[in-house]
Amino acid sequence: MLLWISLIPLYAITQESDKKCYTRAELEKISYTIISGKQCCSLLLPCDSLNKTYNLMILSYDSIIDLQANENRVYSTLVSKQDSTIKSLNTTTSNKDRTIKWIKTGWLTTTVILSLALVASIFY
Repeated sequence: MLLWISLIPLYAITQESDKKCYTRAELEKISYTIISGKQCCSLLLPCDSLNKTYNLMILSYDSIIDLQANENRVYSTLVSKQDSTIKSLNTTTSNKDRTIKWIKTGWLTTTVILSLALVASIFY
C-alpha cells in the first residue's frame, strides 16, 4: 500500500491554473495549516458571539447612562427653579416683616400721640 501511495503523483492547482507537484511532507504541512486554521476559526466563533453580547450590553448601559443624565438635568432644573422660588419667598417674607414692623410702629406712635393729646386735654 505504501508503495502504491508513493507512486501516485501528488499535485495541486495554483491560481494560475498550473499543475504543481507537492511532496507528502508539503501536503501534510498544508493540511496541518488548514486544520489549525479551522480550529482557530471554531475557537473564535464563541468569542465572536461573546463579543456581540458584550457590545449589546455596552449599548444598553450607554442608553441607561443617557437616561440617567437626562433625569439629572431635569432634577437640576427643578432644583434651580425651587431655589429661585425660595429666594423669592424669602424676599417677600422679609418685605412683609418690614411692613408689619412699620405698621406696629405706626400704631404705637399713633397711640402714644393720642394718649398724650388726651392727657394734655385733661390737664390744660
